[in-house]
Amino acid sequence: MQAAASRTAAPGGVRDVAPIGQVRPGSHAEDSALLAALPIAAAIVGLTPRGVLKLIERNSRFDEVVALTGDAAMQSGDFRNCLHVQIAQMMIAFLADFNAPSELDFCDNEGLGARHFRIKLAPLQRDEERGTPRCLVCLVDRTVEVQAERTLRSEMLRDSLTGLPNRLSFTEALEAADLGDRRKSHHAVLVVDMRRFSRINESMGSLAGDELLITFARRLISALRTGDVLARTGGNEFGVLVGLKRGVDDALAAAERIQDMMTTPFKLSELEIRVECAIGVALMDSGQDPEELFRHAQFAVKQAKVAGKPQVYEPREASAARSHSASVCAALSIAHRPSVRISPLSSATGMNSTGEISPRSS
Repeated sequence: MQAAASRTAAPGGVRDVAPIGQVRPGSHAEDSALLAALPIAAAIVGLTPRGVLKLIERNSRFDEVVALTGDAAMQSGDFRNCLHVQIAQMMIAFLADFNAPSELDFCDNEGLGARHFRIKLAPLQRDEERGTPRCLVCLVDRTVEVQAERTLRSEMLRDSLTGLPNRLSFTEALEAADLGDRRKSHHAVLVVDMRRFSRINESMGSLAGDELLITFARRLISALRTGDVLARTGGNEFGVLVGLKRGVDDALAAAERIQDMMTTPFKLSELEIRVECAIGVALMDSGQDPEELFRHAQFAVKQAKVAGKPQVYEPREASAARSHSASVCAALSIAHRPSVRISPLSSATGMNSTGEISPRSS
């Protein structure tokens, strides 16, 4: 069971918030007229003089939607004993104070067969005879809307070519894994870069390149363990999130399995092509920014291309590399700094010694 309440501000004067036109329900006939005019599932609920929640009136659409919830108590109008106790609690609180939360989302099940609903409350005039508070209850079936949102989100988080999670999805996986790290479940990130992919793509065409990426992704999947997360994070770059039981040794073992899986040539257009990959490893620290962690693994990939084997990110080496880059940039800046020679002006002609005209003040 899932439920979430939200607050909708209601005006202080109930008389100004009558739901429809000139109808200000109070009698049974007016209540029926109001509910019949509404195109949505709606009911009127109030409190008895003893403070007991009571269903006063409802329309046929309300019965149809309530039947979808599978809640027998709600179908009979007994909100106090319905499966979702938050509904009765919200109604009682709202009838006591119209500024209380007035919306509640809930679902009747979990998984693919779940149906999602939203209850909205709006204030009505008090009962004409007893003076007890009442409210309008609207019940909305949001199942189609929720499924569409989930489908759209799934498409946003998936790479269309390989079917793997994309960079955004991988970042979310890193954030979730960080919570696990705080519970002493450690992880590492591997970045796998397919080397010289651009040459293959240019010489054999984009279709062959796409086929190679798909086959490469399948081999990566077969090299990983249950629970590892694989994503396509760039054109020819893949990210892997692995759980660690023996520390960095587990990460290096995963890198070795990946490299062994790539030793067999790939078949493209009746040709056999050998593909090499560079692998960088970065260990996750608790509370670390996911993007920073991923950049560390990418830096280790650059080192792996030079070393010819998987490399683990080392902060000292990264700091040294940054210092070296800064010194090289400074040296280049000094070497290419233009020099300017200023020659004395002739006061009579306004020219310098090389004969160039220079501006002079009047």
